[in-house]
Amino acid sequence: MAKKTLEFEFEVNFRLIGIATSMQDYKFCHYVNSVLNLELKRIEDRVIHDFKANSYYYFNQYYAKNELDKLEFYLIKNKAHSKRLLEELNIMDFLLLIAGEPFDDYITSILRKVRSLSNVNAVKEIEAKTIKQIENLIIDEDTF
Repeated sequence: MAKKTLEFEFEVNFRLIGIATSMQDYKFCHYVNSVLNLELKRIEDRVIHDFKANSYYYFNQYYAKNELDKLEFYLIKNKAHSKRLLEELNIMDFLLLIAGEPFDDYITSILRKVRSLSNVNAVKEIEAKTIKQIENLIIDEDTF
């Protein structure tokens, strides 16, 4: 019998910024709130099931909504124990996912402000379409 493969293509309606820092998530979240004038709050962990290892991994995440610009912000820790949410971004400690349609100038401003924080080693916008594990970033609307 022929083997059949089912492929999914996800619609990407967000911008993604990778951030490398040694700060703990709660402390980094506080600084991000300060420089971006957000009110990120801890929400339910993002749960990923690794079928090969038959294990579940829990990634801390924070959420804020900007009603004026119709944007949603998710600050997600990219590491849970030895597992990465996005393996190909293994040097990035956090992912800032911005859902909605932010202007390029807005993203540039965010990059500049986050880069200005002490203990931030790298900040880079990531082209979401290039992420192999994009399904790990799909937003579950039931989370909040």
